[in-house]
Amino acid sequence: MKIRDAAGLSDRNRDEEEVLAGLIEHTTESADTGKNASPQFIQWRNSEVGSAEASQPAAFVSVAQLYNIKDLDPKAVASFRPFVGLYSKDGRINITAAPDEVIASIPDIKPAEVDMITDARNRNDWDNNNIKDLVDNYDDYVTLDPSNVFSVDLNLVQTSELILGTHLSATIIVDKAGDIPFHVISRSW
Repeated sequence: MKIRDAAGLSDRNRDEEEVLAGLIEHTTESADTGKNASPQFIQWRNSEVGSAEASQPAAFVSVAQLYNIKDLDPKAVASFRPFVGLYSKDGRINITAAPDEVIASIPDIKPAEVDMITDARNRNDWDNNNIKDLVDNYDDYVTLDPSNVFSVDLNLVQTSELILGTHLSATIIVDKAGDIPFHVISRSW
């Protein structure tokens, strides 16, 4: 089982165009693909939501919708899809839970800074001044604050009544104030 803060992924509905371009460039290893695809995401978001208020439904309700974006190669989508989500707190990436690919997509981040974040994550040391300075430098894009939405991946490796190798993915929201401690937002087998 793997549980990850969903805000550690790049948010299709809230990320800045530079973050979108950086993630696509990093995962496809093509600056042109990143430059050409990111405006298409913004256009999709604007056409789906238009001038709707923040309380209106989001443009992307599933990451599978990425395959519907015109002129975007499905192979390119497959390369960056594992690093995108829909549930950031405010459009910023929670670097404590972000994969290296997402961290590397932060605009203007240097390889040494990516290494510093990876090291802090491995040691669970988020209180050091270097990390705090780094978060301050990139505060338009990153946060250390956890969200209340989590991605859960489960693979059955031993079972007597279910199919061995079954994979379950779910997104849950923790609701500390509610009668039920969590709600399943989405799931797939």
